[in-house]
Order: sequence, then structure tokens, then C-alpha cells
Amino acid sequence: MIAIVLMYGAITVFELAFLRRNGRKARTYRIVLGMMAVSFAYNAVSHFFPGRLSPNRALEAIFGPIQRWFS
Repeated sequence: MIAIVLMYGAITVFELAFLRRNGRKARTYRIVLGMMAVSFAYNAVSHFFPGRLSPNRALEAIFGPIQRWFS
């Protein structure tokens, strides 16, 4: 979890520097930071509850018939 927090902290610093350097609007800040917050929350929850939030079932539902068709 420490690595996740450090990586998101580094990404946030670089994103904020990029947004400031290019003079982006406040709306862009909200969108970028909101997406990062949602992504961080998903990663944190999936770290603490590894079996709960997994995209495997959705991917199997989408690509399972295609895989069976090819095999």
C-alpha cells in the first residue's frame, strides 16, 4: 500500500506541474484530480479486498464466447 500511495503522489506532482505549466482551466484540474481520486480509491479497495473488485468476470463474459469460438 505504501508503494501505491508513493506512486500516486508522484503522479499527482507531475500532473499538477503539467497542468500549471500549460495554464489549464480549473475544470481540467477537477477532471484530472477526480479521475486520479477514483483510480486511487479503486486501487486501495482492490488492495484490501482482492477478491471483491476484479474485472475478471466482466472480461470473461465479454471474451469467453470469442475464446470458445476460436478453440
